[in-house]
Amino acid sequence: MMFSMKILLSLIVVTTVWGYKKKDDESSRRQGLRALKEDKTHWIKTKELVQKGRRLIAGSGSCVPDQLNTNGCDADTIIAAVAEAVPGCDELDNDESRSALNEACNAIKAAQDDERTFNLATGRSPRLSPLISDEEELSIYYMGGGELNLKRDNENDKLQNIARKINQVYTQFAQDERIAYPRTVQFHQDDTYTDTDPDLVYPNCAHNVLMCCFSSDRQANDDNGNCAEPYDENCVDADPADNTDICYADHSRLPIADRVAAGLSIFKDEEEGDTHCHGMVWSDDIYEDQARYAGNNLFYISMYDHLYTRGYVENIPGAPMCGCLEYMPTVSRSDCTEMDVTETFSLEFDCGEIVGGRRTSLAIAFNACDGDPNNNDDNNDLESEIASYYDGEFPDELRQYITGPTNNDQANSNCQAAIDTALAA
Repeated sequence: MMFSMKILLSLIVVTTVWGYKKKDDESSRRQGLRALKEDKTHWIKTKELVQKGRRLIAGSGSCVPDQLNTNGCDADTIIAAVAEAVPGCDELDNDESRSALNEACNAIKAAQDDERTFNLATGRSPRLSPLISDEEELSIYYMGGGELNLKRDNENDKLQNIARKINQVYTQFAQDERIAYPRTVQFHQDDTYTDTDPDLVYPNCAHNVLMCCFSSDRQANDDNGNCAEPYDENCVDADPADNTDICYADHSRLPIADRVAAGLSIFKDEEEGDTHCHGMVWSDDIYEDQARYAGNNLFYISMYDHLYTRGYVENIPGAPMCGCLEYMPTVSRSDCTEMDVTETFSLEFDCGEIVGGRRTSLAIAFNACDGDPNNNDDNNDLESEIASYYDGEFPDELRQYITGPTNNDQANSNCQAAIDTALAA
């Protein structure tokens, strides 16, 4: 009996000590995580990242340097950087290592996006409040409503003064920090965004294309559109510079746009007046520059380049002002912006194993799309840019949204044929 009691007491002591040790380990782990999040250099050294990087080279005789600075983070870039730093070192140049490097780079980028993303609706100063104070108001703006769409120049209050925070966001964030892609631009059509961290939302359009179409000009003296002084005479119903022909809006594409479930709003013979469309394209890879920084491009196109700079606002009836191509009206053509993204990274290796990394710099330049070199008039053209993602051939399935021609020759617009097809459906 005494022997049994001794065993029981020993078990209690061991269990108690192990319990305290487990609590101490958990406390230390949490303190370590807090210290990592507070690290101002934003080094990304997590267990998950190490697992994703996994061991690339067995053994300790790796020729890969312990630290590399690279222009970009992907397998090809890293392999080239290793070869430059250590001529003849090609141990990472194989399929298995390439896959592991790309996976590790994606983990680094995702962790960096979580740490360093500016949110237009909820971000730190200068956020867009009081013009836009939350995600719902941002959704209203992209639908074509709200204060930013309804304000116009007058003698006492210039639109650029009202929207000056847009310029602050452009100068302080849009060119050197990731802007979150607004999940509200999906207009609640994608339930997968409901519980997603708003800073980690990536674009999710069916065809990887987003377009904005503007119907009004509310700003004078900017050499764009026909809003002019005196405002009460020449800026009440002013139009943007015309760059497209609106064929029709299919209400079934996004019924919440004007609370009409189906039907067509048809614009024959340019009945829509002067209108202006501008879009963007990205690939299926969410870590590719045009996809990862799609929030920056959308902000630039919709708010900075067209609202702040030109005063272009409001939607085409039956469609949102900005949205996935499948929500938008059918048009003859659209302008297009792409980003030139330059990123540098500092990466750490241990015996050929990638164990840490951080982005050290980011620079984003917004340029007219260079389009498909096999087409004419391909610069600044959305159709040509889409074609460049499909080996130079514009997909037939997208003709229901963009009819051509790419040069905005209204006399030869394909709108009537598109209207006839829609009516016959």
